[in-house]
Amino acid sequence: MSDTHILDRLDSALANLRVWIEGGEWVQEYANWVVKFFSLLDQLTGKSLNEVSESVRPELMERALWACFEDFLTLKDEAGKSIVDIYLESHPDLDSSTVESLLAAKRSRVGLFEVVEVLEGDVAVLRDILNRGELFRVEGISGALVGQSVAVRVVRIGDVGVATQTVFPMESEDRDRFIQGYEQAYRQVLKDVPKYLRKDSRQIDRARDVALEYGAELATVYWLRQVLKSS
Repeated sequence: MSDTHILDRLDSALANLRVWIEGGEWVQEYANWVVKFFSLLDQLTGKSLNEVSESVRPELMERALWACFEDFLTLKDEAGKSIVDIYLESHPDLDSSTVESLLAAKRSRVGLFEVVEVLEGDVAVLRDILNRGELFRVEGISGALVGQSVAVRVVRIGDVGVATQTVFPMESEDRDRFIQGYEQAYRQVLKDVPKYLRKDSRQIDRARDVALEYGAELATVYWLRQVLKSS
């Protein structure tokens, strides 16, 4: 399967899932999540979500709402199930590529990256600022500039890294805040890990994953604040 086809398949799978959520029994739970996701807006901008929605262009607000939707997919209930798991159980006839795409989206987080190289076809080489400076090639990055810091949800499907619609440029001040918040959360998670396990790769990966749980919320609100400043 080509990289372009993988990206198209992911976009289609996510769009269908969003329609199912917004048109069914999960709509109220999702609405509650939207309120929580954007709870920092008032503190950082002095405006409510409705006020922000009226102040920015509709297509930009939709980008923020899509980031909120994608993060909803990563949440788990008390039984450890996500909305993706519930959706897959109720749609047993989905093809394997769609299932793989949705499960990969469920596992994803929004991280912070530096654009190292921009290639043809909406492809970029990114450096993971939060994870040992790892370099990797990501499909679906358009309009990025070399040296720019971007918050991105990268979904790993097989050996391909695909960016979802959650791609937000970060100003240096917000970039530093993001890093600081991540490092504080990471250290806090490791405090609960016995010292003899703190170098275990599985514990380190878990700590990084937990530390990024609020990455999407922070990146989206920071970006919306940038949009408001420039509007």
